[in-house]
Amino acid sequence: MAVSEQAGGAGLPHPDVPPAPGGTLAQYADRLKSQGVACALTAGGSQLWIPGARGELMRLPMTCSETVEPAAARDLLRLPGVWVLSYLVVPGPAERANCFLYVCRDAEYHMDRLRKNARKVLKRGFRNFVVRRCTWDEIAEKGYAAKAETDERHGYPPPPRESVPAFVGVRRHSPFHEAWGAWRGDDLAAWITLVKVDHWAEFEVAPSRTAAMPLAPNNILRYECLRSLLVDEKRSEVVTGVSAVRLGSDQRSMHEYNTRIGFEAIPMRRVFVPHPLLAPFLRPRLAYGMLRRLSAARPASALLAKVAGMAGILSGGMEEPLAWADAPPTSDENGD
Repeated sequence: MAVSEQAGGAGLPHPDVPPAPGGTLAQYADRLKSQGVACALTAGGSQLWIPGARGELMRLPMTCSETVEPAAARDLLRLPGVWVLSYLVVPGPAERANCFLYVCRDAEYHMDRLRKNARKVLKRGFRNFVVRRCTWDEIAEKGYAAKAETDERHGYPPPPRESVPAFVGVRRHSPFHEAWGAWRGDDLAAWITLVKVDHWAEFEVAPSRTAAMPLAPNNILRYECLRSLLVDEKRSEVVTGVSAVRLGSDQRSMHEYNTRIGFEAIPMRRVFVPHPLLAPFLRPRLAYGMLRRLSAARPASALLAKVAGMAGILSGGMEEPLAWADAPPTSDENGD
């Protein structure tokens, strides 16, 4: 089992947690359906549509860039609770990039291949924490504080106490899911869950304690997971998601953080296909202007900021969606 050797203080014994083996996309779809998750395997079994944010259906693998035919989109929008489809395509002259997809494909991924400031931050993290795979019981028992504080930083209301045990419940015994944690004694400063399918893997959620962030638990978690997935398991690629669509989010610092730790930022075009009943409230530029003003008046609402950002893309009102990428570098080294 991969465990960082650096001291993080005495605490809980280290359980011998084996890596999750993963499986095929079809097997992943079968597991989700057996748990009552509304999902759809399409394109000859090469694409899986799963729930993303509230009311959203997103496509896996995220590196897929095929266009979606209107008839297929209509069928997907008929699934229960689905109000918008979200997927990525390669940008072109008429449809410019509006997001970055963060992917790491370095088969020889190692600290020595990262930039000097990244190595410095990782060494700080390893001086303060022990990184290892975790049992799902550990996440259920110790993971709430990190989840609640992360939601607060993102502008979401505090989650109920039972949210983390419920999250764990659908992943326990799953061959596709794996959990890692950064420990300081018996305190879980940060944790991350992985999804392993076919030859690729994705970072799923990565909450952390706010007070611990200057000590870089997020950085060392991602580093150890990338080493395990790309070097030990020889997976071809690991995805950590796309740049945020919501207005007012600190995209620049997260962009720097992801690229510093070894992810490539690939310009892509994020396509949103809203439900016919929702489209009239998102497509007009007038609607975007109104939502943008509402979001500015209620900056603590992450959901409103995301809807406003989506309207900006759908209406064409967000003329320079990646303008933030040209902003001066920030000093945030420790992730979100």
